[in-house]
Amino acid sequence: MILELCLAAAGVCTLQMAWNFFSRAKMSVEGKHVLITGGSQGLGLAFAKLCFARGARVTIVARTKAKLEQACEEVRIQGAATGAKIQYLEMDVSSMKCSTFSELMGRAAESFGRVDVVVANAGT
Repeated sequence: MILELCLAAAGVCTLQMAWNFFSRAKMSVEGKHVLITGGSQGLGLAFAKLCFARGARVTIVARTKAKLEQACEEVRIQGAATGAKIQYLEMDVSSMKCSTFSELMGRAAESFGRVDVVVANAGT
């Protein structure tokens, strides 16, 4: 019970920090390519929604295709700023090596161009 409360509090704090970070005009993600690992649920999905709503090109990465498809649809339904796009990549990044990271960046860039921001949110 205490662990769950601590995790929930940490999640709320993380979302608040993200909101504050992107609320500042000079920290805009509009037109930027944001890649989020662990983006199919939880904090990663919340962050994807925030970036999408602010006009970013968002790539979410996770292991399960069905969850990724559902997350993309959920983000799209929420609405977006002009120019926002979302895509997903099915990949397990839990034991990522340099070659895997290079592959991930390359695959993400194929559709949306160079990755500007990486949010390492994946857990196990």
